[in-house]
Amino acid sequence: YLDASQYTNFLKAFKTRVADFDRFIDRSIAIGNVLHFRRLLHSALEQVSQENIPYIFSMVETAFNQYPRNVWMEASLVPMDTLAMDLGIDVGLSDHELRTALLPFVQRDKDLWCCLPVIFAVSFMVSSHWKEATHNCALGAYDNNIHVLSQTIPDLITLFASLTSSSRNLQDITETLHTYVHMSAVFLLRLCKRRYDKRDRGELPKDLASVVVFLDLFIKCCPFVSRSTLEEIVPYSLIRSMWKEIYS
Repeated sequence: YLDASQYTNFLKAFKTRVADFDRFIDRSIAIGNVLHFRRLLHSALEQVSQENIPYIFSMVETAFNQYPRNVWMEASLVPMDTLAMDLGIDVGLSDHELRTALLPFVQRDKDLWCCLPVIFAVSFMVSSHWKEATHNCALGAYDNNIHVLSQTIPDLITLFASLTSSSRNLQDITETLHTYVHMSAVFLLRLCKRRYDKRDRGELPKDLASVVVFLDLFIKCCPFVSRSTLEEIVPYSLIRSMWKEIYS
């Protein structure tokens, strides 16, 4: 994808494997809405637990924070993870219920889910959802709800990476997320170049600025990727100018 001469062939290869990118993004947005609603329910449960059983809540929260997040579902730690989740505590990567729900999909086609970061990155170039994406300043969201992917993409990539990893190393998850950021940044920079290059008459999104700033939203929601990782490819001055364009 870094080689401009092979760029077209790269996109064609993924279009062949993923026949309908719009349907893929549709389903991803639906998953994002469910996960967002689920987080709201857990947040409400956390508040109720703090108000009604403050000492029990504090004790469980303290115990839960005594060890690193149980990414690999160590059996001895699962009961505490489950208890913390039942009280509404944000368990992060220790969300075993969600991992258990995704496990059957991994068992059917492990190799496919390893391609998830690449598919999400390629969608910037081929999905009509991104071509029509417009950031609504008044709502702080996108008109087509695609903003939910800023949290959904890191959640799904992280969970599927942990389920498909054979090394049980957090570095594998971090590298997978970095792959998504690097590929997405390269694709979006190509769109920016196309915007100002009169010789390149390729199709552009309706609101390019709204698409570019999505990566900024992604970084804010992803604890495994720092802003410096994004700035290795996309200077923050460019993202800042895109935000300014949106709000001007």
